[in-house]
Amino acid sequence: MTLQKTEKKRRSSDADGTILVRDLAVSFAHRNKTVYALHPTSVALEPGASTAIIGESGCGKSVLLMGMLGFLDRTAHVSGSVQYRGEELKALKGARKRGILRDRLALIPQNPPESLNRRMVIVDQLAEGVTGNRRQRIELVASELRRLGLEHVTPRSQTHRYSFQLSGGMQKRALVAAATARSPEWLIADEPTTGLDAINRADCTKLLAEAKQSVVGGLIVVTHDLHLAESLADRIVVMYAGRIVEDAPAKEFFRSPNHPYSRGLLKAVPSRGAIPIPGESPASSELHDGCPFAPRCIHSHERCTAELPGMYAARRGAAGDNQIGDHQTIDRYMSDRHGHVRCFLYADD
Repeated sequence: MTLQKTEKKRRSSDADGTILVRDLAVSFAHRNKTVYALHPTSVALEPGASTAIIGESGCGKSVLLMGMLGFLDRTAHVSGSVQYRGEELKALKGARKRGILRDRLALIPQNPPESLNRRMVIVDQLAEGVTGNRRQRIELVASELRRLGLEHVTPRSQTHRYSFQLSGGMQKRALVAAATARSPEWLIADEPTTGLDAINRADCTKLLAEAKQSVVGGLIVVTHDLHLAESLADRIVVMYAGRIVEDAPAKEFFRSPNHPYSRGLLKAVPSRGAIPIPGESPASSELHDGCPFAPRCIHSHERCTAELPGMYAARRGAAGDNQIGDHQTIDRYMSDRHGHVRCFLYADD
């Protein structure tokens, strides 16, 4: 692809609301050395689709999300680029950043009790993030609350109007209402089913399925809940030890995952056998050369322990080099719909 065509494609992506993540990395200082919670990562999140970022706890999926949105604290060193509609999200500050995060990229936080103010009436605090005069904002949020089955927290009710008076599932509904009331371009949910019982998990899945119909861009879900991912996503991004190890269409992924780690994740689901993956995920401070999954992988060989795999096309037979370098342009991610996998099983050499 020529530089002129690449630039034209990039401008087109900026215009259509694609979120372009290029070499985004997050590191922390730990005992006089630098530890990466997220290694340089590139991915294109395109509008019109729902993407689920999955993996075990500590794999880097929430760090990727928070790094994209600029929500990490000052102890984190963040490098790389996050482009959205021609702007660098990492460089935005103040009112401009708040405006984009409020109106276009709406986040549903992971922990409702920490995100909701116990001292404010639900309707009042959710209306703070919506534009318009106070009466318009209150009515808009109240309308969303009623649509999501929370009639009893609207101004017409005198009971159950504070967050501590609501169950965990109802608190989650309130946060979804706050996000969808802004008519955002992107809806972003961080571990939406964490801490919910089976009934509320099913309810939350249905709620998000309905909510994604109200956004013109797309839905991004960070989760370890594979049932949620299968129910909502068009695309699956699998993370392990701070790196993307597989990126695939959801239907193909759940029918036939490519990476050995992905296969292990699905086999660990109760409905698929409840077979746990042997061993444990490595700590970021304990990573060495080679594939981080090698100690747990039944396909591991000498090369796996000595060299880090690149990203390869999931299906062989494509013309030219099958490998996509970590620091190269992500245009091939955007053009190849069959997915990619970080594993030497798919290498041409």
